[in-house]
Amino acid sequence: MLAMQYSITLPRDYDMGIVRDRVAKRGPSFDGTPHLEFKAFLISEVDMGGARENRYAPFYLWRSEVGTLDFLHDFRFAGLTQDFGWPSVHMWMPMAFRRGEASDAPVTATREAISIAPHSDLAALRAAEMERQEKAIAVPGVYARVVALDPRTWELVRFTLWSGDPQSAIADAAETLQYEVLHLSLGE
Repeated sequence: MLAMQYSITLPRDYDMGIVRDRVAKRGPSFDGTPHLEFKAFLISEVDMGGARENRYAPFYLWRSEVGTLDFLHDFRFAGLTQDFGWPSVHMWMPMAFRRGEASDAPVTATREAISIAPHSDLAALRAAEMERQEKAIAVPGVYARVVALDPRTWELVRFTLWSGDPQSAIADAAETLQYEVLHLSLGE
């Protein structure tokens, strides 16, 4: 598996209705995409959920790197780059993925970023995150949760899709971002 996200920062006065319309038209084209577990079409708007910027920031969970490469060579990614420029694409290695008990479509997403101290016991970190994962997916309203590692920056990312408002923030997160989910595409 591979987790991936790019974030396009838009001007404060940008009409986010443009992004909403884009997702409404193009989002369903990802439904049934091979090698895709899910793609969450995400936005944040200034002053909503503590956001300081307008952003379009889709998050993907791929079942294999083949799907990731296929997408980056796809006309859909080319269309994005033509409309918004060439984004920096962040990729993480998932340590855990589980669906929660929530059956309603997700409306909110959170992404927590935690720096890993140099020389940390990575095996102990993974075990602790697996235990935390089991507790986190049992929280009411959790649709799905991914925990992933970036060994380039030594950062841990916890990404959660919520069928309502997030129940809690994690105190050890250096950065917690909240997004609105415009559409969720599930792979084949």
